[in-house]
Amino acid sequence: MKKFRRVFLLVLALALAVIVSSVKWSEPRYHLRPISSWLAKYGDGPGNYHPAPEADFALRQMGSNAVPYLLKLLHSTNSYSYHTFVWKPDMTFSPGGSGGWNRLSAWWMKTRYRFQWVTVPASWDHWKAYLAFQAMGPAGSSAIPDLVKLAHDPDANSSPSNTGEAPPISFWKNEENIPLFAAASSTYLPHGAPVIPVSGLLIMGSVPQPFLSDSEIAAWSLAAIGADSVPPLMEMLTDINPRLRCRAAMALGMMGKPAEPAVPALAELLHDPDRNTGREAADALGWIGQQPDFVIPALINAFGDKDVESAAIGSLGAFGERATNAIPALLAVFQSEYNSLDQTRGQCRIGEIALALNKISSDTTRKEVMPLLIYRIRNPKSPWNQSMTLNTLLNTLGQMTNQPDLVIPVLLEALDSTTGYTRISTFYRLGDFGPAATSAIPKLISFSTNQDTNLCRLATNTLDKIDPAWRTGH
Repeated sequence: MKKFRRVFLLVLALALAVIVSSVKWSEPRYHLRPISSWLAKYGDGPGNYHPAPEADFALRQMGSNAVPYLLKLLHSTNSYSYHTFVWKPDMTFSPGGSGGWNRLSAWWMKTRYRFQWVTVPASWDHWKAYLAFQAMGPAGSSAIPDLVKLAHDPDANSSPSNTGEAPPISFWKNEENIPLFAAASSTYLPHGAPVIPVSGLLIMGSVPQPFLSDSEIAAWSLAAIGADSVPPLMEMLTDINPRLRCRAAMALGMMGKPAEPAVPALAELLHDPDRNTGREAADALGWIGQQPDFVIPALINAFGDKDVESAAIGSLGAFGERATNAIPALLAVFQSEYNSLDQTRGQCRIGEIALALNKISSDTTRKEVMPLLIYRIRNPKSPWNQSMTLNTLLNTLGQMTNQPDLVIPVLLEALDSTTGYTRISTFYRLGDFGPAATSAIPKLISFSTNQDTNLCRLATNTLDKIDPAWRTGH
């Protein structure tokens, strides 16, 4: 009987091994490794993303052979769980006594390892599929018909794939860590696409909860493929569904220059009844950055519509020196916002207008804008202005790293006259100037010896950014 049981268990184990092997061998491979293994190199979710050039290369080598597997990932609707070995501190138990054994027991109870179940929503699979299309680029063009179908799917908006508890991973709302939401660094984006706002994430404590719809991920996968996706995305721009128009506009913007044929259609959407679509169209025109003679007047014409104006201003700044004919309109809006600083409070757009002007013409900004900003920093009109507006204006100046001779003295004054978050952000802004802020070193050294440990740490970190060798001379 025991012999029969051993034979049965051996046959069962072999059968399971064959099944698992057959599943793995059904996946496309590169250098004998299945695609799932290559995708795992990107991490296990947006908050744990790792750049993996070797995985990018492997996916490009697989080419169209990888497409069926990736489409299967995009259509997955089931979450899954797995065990992981985690560091789980527990500060609730501390045995008494002073002996070595008791101290060792206390340490073990406070820092013990534990096994823990992690539940992963199927949207992590969608995330990996998006990264794969991003790595493959045009090699994934055979997926376009299926991606278009998924992007149009009304049921995808409420797919169960986007439900469930996310992995317990540490997360900061840092664009460099969120390639699923088209992260800021062009390293992670196809065709050097520009910054895309991080809007598809709900932060709950330290756990990210993705709530992007499957159809949005499909649209962004189309953008990752490149120019072959432009025609279907342009068709989406005229769809009756405003959400589809909105995501198509964003996807075209993510694509950058290859989406130039869509510029006229996007310009028409600036006045779309759905204001989200209008904003995305304005952003996309700046990210594509083509046809300035046509686009810049269209963006200026969008001024006055408060829902679209901010995005239009940012896109004008993205055109840089090619948008000099927008300077009079931007100065007019700047003056209007400047005059109403105390009334509009948090709604003022003074900073984004000033930064857009600085990208277009640093000379105009130096003559027409910076004196007004500096005056209001040094002469606040109200207690409210002393806090919210002061912080806004200092951050605006701090981002003008091409004007160190005017900005750094103002930031140094602010270190003495501000407190709290405003002072903290001023330290960071000084660090952004790097070696150009060497004149700030004596002041920062005085803060580095402050009894306030937070001030000391901020000053030290800022000094390290300006001159890493500052300690050797002091």
